[in-house]
Amino acid sequence: MMIRQYIPGLILLGLLVGGEMAFAQAPHHPAFAGTDSMTDCGQMISQFETALADPHLPDSVRFAIHLKWGNCLIRRQPPDYHAALEHFHTARQIDPFRVEVYEALAHSYFALQAFDKAILNLDKAFLYTSDNFQLRRQLQERINAVMDMPDGHNWVHNILAEPPTSKWTYWYIAVRYLQQDSLALAMKTADEAQKFFSERESPTGGMHLILGRSQYKAGNIAQALAHFDTLDSHLETLSLEDALWKEELAAGFLSAGQWAFEHRDVQQADRFLKRALTLSVNPRWRQLAAETYVKGGTIYLNPAQKRLDIAQFCFEQAINTLDSTLVRQEWVPWAYLNAGKTYLDTTHTDYALADSCFHLLLALTGNSDIWRDQVGFAYYDAGRAAFQRAEPDQAVICFEKSYQISPRWHHDIATFYAVQAQQFLEQQRLSECVATLFQGKRFGNSPSFGEPFYEVGLAYDALGNDSAYVCYLSALESDPALVEPIFQTVRERFYQFRVTTDEANDLYPTWRGDNRTLIFTSFRQNRIALWQTPFDVPQPDRVFPEETANQWAGVVSHRGDQLVFISDKHQSIDLWLADLTTVPVFPQPLTHRLDIKGVPAWSAADTLVAFTTKGNPLPHIQAVRVADGSLIRLTPIDSVESHPAWHPKGDRFAVVSYPAGKPVVTVVPLVDRTRQHITASFSAITALAWHPTLNQLWIAADGQFYMWERDSGVIQQLRLAAETVDHPAWSPDGHWLAYTATQDGNADIWVIRYLPPAVEELKMRLGAEMTR
Repeated sequence: MMIRQYIPGLILLGLLVGGEMAFAQAPHHPAFAGTDSMTDCGQMISQFETALADPHLPDSVRFAIHLKWGNCLIRRQPPDYHAALEHFHTARQIDPFRVEVYEALAHSYFALQAFDKAILNLDKAFLYTSDNFQLRRQLQERINAVMDMPDGHNWVHNILAEPPTSKWTYWYIAVRYLQQDSLALAMKTADEAQKFFSERESPTGGMHLILGRSQYKAGNIAQALAHFDTLDSHLETLSLEDALWKEELAAGFLSAGQWAFEHRDVQQADRFLKRALTLSVNPRWRQLAAETYVKGGTIYLNPAQKRLDIAQFCFEQAINTLDSTLVRQEWVPWAYLNAGKTYLDTTHTDYALADSCFHLLLALTGNSDIWRDQVGFAYYDAGRAAFQRAEPDQAVICFEKSYQISPRWHHDIATFYAVQAQQFLEQQRLSECVATLFQGKRFGNSPSFGEPFYEVGLAYDALGNDSAYVCYLSALESDPALVEPIFQTVRERFYQFRVTTDEANDLYPTWRGDNRTLIFTSFRQNRIALWQTPFDVPQPDRVFPEETANQWAGVVSHRGDQLVFISDKHQSIDLWLADLTTVPVFPQPLTHRLDIKGVPAWSAADTLVAFTTKGNPLPHIQAVRVADGSLIRLTPIDSVESHPAWHPKGDRFAVVSYPAGKPVVTVVPLVDRTRQHITASFSAITALAWHPTLNQLWIAADGQFYMWERDSGVIQQLRLAAETVDHPAWSPDGHWLAYTATQDGNADIWVIRYLPPAVEELKMRLGAEMTR
């Protein structure tokens, strides 16, 4: 069991500070001469052994020596907690009234997984510092950690069997039982805690709070309300120890507000939440209250309630409680969007209510393009569902709304009609095919498929019908001889297929310089390794056949002669470099103990490799010179930056930054460093890749690909048939895009043929032939 997750650095800091305080109180004794400057624990121990041999040594010095000796043993590599315990026990026998010795004992017992003894030592510390808030926080964290363990209840049984001497131990155990829905145990432990509280605190203090929360969790709202009101009415007359009880009571009222919403009592929920905010100025409670209002409003938007007026009231209260971008631009809009989608669903169809939800969403967000796209897609998706339910009239209504709200979806609508027409043709349902084509024509052509009606035209011609009739629909007055070359252009413009097909998870594709061979990371043969294969005739084999260390996230240089990748061969996560022109390939380390994260990126001239380092204190972007291994810091160390991607011209690079806690794509020029933020709302951004020739930045975000045109600033989404897609990698000629696609839980490498839409250019090129 990894015990270190239960021992935050705060305890160790407390031990070190406590030890120094003990020395400060000890006389200036020769035993401590020079110990502060000693770095060798053995030297220090040797000096202490000599000092302890003195029978006239003062107890204060003897106490301080044992405490510092124990701390020295803990700092050893590996630490010796058993020996440290002996010294801490000796220090406690010398002076049993010192808080720091109990903290030291608790630290050692936690390390040795004797959790009951650890907590009981913290518990005893309260005998000598009952008002120590920091110690209370430590105790709470340790109890939470122990009770979250699989055998946590057994440890708690051992703790309570002692029994503890502090009310806080009982209290925090009771609160944790309550959070785990162990109501009977919570009330029993709270009853024990009550014995330690003063007359003015009991029973109006902890007991009413525990009982109130327990009753609410049991669904007894009236009884819970009585307990909360009793505690609230006596609040001013209680001795509540530095507002701790106010904080606990505020948390209780927040919970009461949540349960009131769940029981459809809006007035009580509003009252509880407002009371919580008057009790505490804790910003966390304000955010939780706003979140609770939003969740309550969502409840009244669901099909079982259909109370848009109450939902609006809740959302207004949320904004009044926390008037922030998070509430206005994220929480409330998503609630309206999801509700609108629900009412467009066939199970709960209510188009009028869906329209109202979307109208309120757009009014709240100021008709933001991002949210217009979301609403447009919701109508587009509903139109597809209606068409598949054989409700074409309703589908047209939804498609029209989609087009009116967000014109970007007209491409997808046209493609959808084209695909449906193709299916009708394959079934020789020609009249339905033509009717579908007429409907789709109203929305134009789709750049994803080039000109989808040409594909339909070819199929129509193959059935022996008049292909010119279909071509008229696409505004090209042509003869059948033009259909075949146009269709070939369409087929080459957008073509995708799967490269790896086995059960192994394959990630991080990168191209060799031949525009054909892919190198990727795969977990095969019980090891994470780099594999390679031609994408058109897949035959995977290892890049480094004899290598036994893990390797991943390989990236080939632009010239195609070098491969940089990440490996843990030297027990650290570092960059390695391999010359692909030699056979066999022998990789060499490029960095030393940097703790690399993510995927590295070659500069345009192949002289630098940028990477994300764990950093101190925050992850940021560095680059290593391939020639000599020297490092350059590319982004500040005081902000989180990741996923570097060099522009093909080499004069700038893109990164993912977090200026306000949410991921944002940022383009950073190398000269003046004036940053350009790409304004798009993503929950998670996992990879960036520049197109080699088109000044396009491809963004893998929220499981999909988005393309940002740097010249126009427009962002478009490329919709692919997979659950999630990630790790885009362009071939050197820019005609093929390799990526990772996850379907049914398995990740594979896919390749897509991509040429940017150029419909107008195609028409101009064919113009002379068309007029003959």
